[in-house]
Amino acid sequence: MFKHFTIGGETYSYAYVHNQNVKMKPISPFSIDYCRDGESQYVEDADWVIRREWWSPKQNT
Repeated sequence: MFKHFTIGGETYSYAYVHNQNVKMKPISPFSIDYCRDGESQYVEDADWVIRREWWSPKQNT
C-alpha cells in the first residue's frame, strides 16, 4: 500500500473474510471514485463509492 500512497497520495484497501480469516487487498487510488460529503473527507462517510476493475476475457471465466 506504500506504493499506492507514494504514487497517488492516497491509499485504499478492501477488507473481506475468507475461510474465517480477515484479508485485506490493496486497491489503487486511481480505481476509486466517491461522492465526498461537504464536511467529511473520509470514504466511509460517502453516499456512494465506485471501484473500477478491468478484466481480460480469460479472467472472466
